[in-house]
Amino acid sequence: KLLKSTDKYIGTPFEATMTVSSKDDVAKITKVFGTADVKVEPIDDTKVKISGDLGKMAKVALTDADSLFSNEDSKIAGKYGIKGQDAVNYWWTGFNTLEGKYKKEAEADLMNFVKSVNTKGLEVAYNFKGIEAENVADKAGVTAFMLVFYVFYTVFYGFAIMYLMEGLGIVASAHGEKAEA
Repeated sequence: KLLKSTDKYIGTPFEATMTVSSKDDVAKITKVFGTADVKVEPIDDTKVKISGDLGKMAKVALTDADSLFSNEDSKIAGKYGIKGQDAVNYWWTGFNTLEGKYKKEAEADLMNFVKSVNTKGLEVAYNFKGIEAENVADKAGVTAFMLVFYVFYTVFYGFAIMYLMEGLGIVASAHGEKAEA
């Protein structure tokens, strides 16, 4: 769904200044962003200027994120010569920079788009790399046990706090009428 939403932004130009950690990152960022025809111009050792087509960049970034999420890290490594998580991290940094820029410029639609690419696409892929997706129905017994245990534990814990408070002399009661002094 998110990948399809990029079509709306194809042809939308962007330009931003991105902060990087080192000179070594500039070369890697140039290679990663270059696959989406994004122009990367070094400003100094820790800053680069990026410019290009927002929709096209988002499409390439989300395709990489999908590969990482599907545990196909070798696709990304073959494409860029770096680990998949590093490539997705560079994409995240670029979109995070654009989010801040669009926030300052009060461009709500563009800001929401780049934020959703980051939070719903890139972050999910980065955080859940290596975890195999499983159907909950395949683990129905364990899931039901966990739910029942959670409810039991919550009720038990509530009673424990109630009895502890009663033991300390703190009780919940309805307020009576206020009497004038």
